[in-house]
Amino acid sequence: MGRVGHTASSLFLLNSLGVLYFTFNSCKLWGWRCRTKLVIRGSPENPLIGLYQEGIYNVVDFPQCKAHHPSINAAVELLKQVPFSVLKTQCYLL
Repeated sequence: MGRVGHTASSLFLLNSLGVLYFTFNSCKLWGWRCRTKLVIRGSPENPLIGLYQEGIYNVVDFPQCKAHHPSINAAVELLKQVPFSVLKTQCYLL
C-alpha cells in the first residue's frame, strides 16, 4: 500500500471518521488534474492559455492537455472564444 496509503488509512480508520472500510489505489494518484492555475498571454486575437514552461515564463498553449480533466480543457476552449474585454482581463505580451 505504501506510505501514502497507510497515512490515508490511519486518518480515516483510526480517527473514527465514519469509514468502515477504506482501500487506497495508488493508481488514482496519476489520474486527471481537477484544479489548475492557467496563465493567459498573447493577444486578444490569438490568446495563449496554458501553463508556464518549466523554469521560464514561456506559456505553453496546449488545447487538449492529457493531464487535465476534460472539463478544464473544455473551459479553456470556451475562454478562447470570448472577447477579453468581456472577461475584464488582458493579455500580457512578453
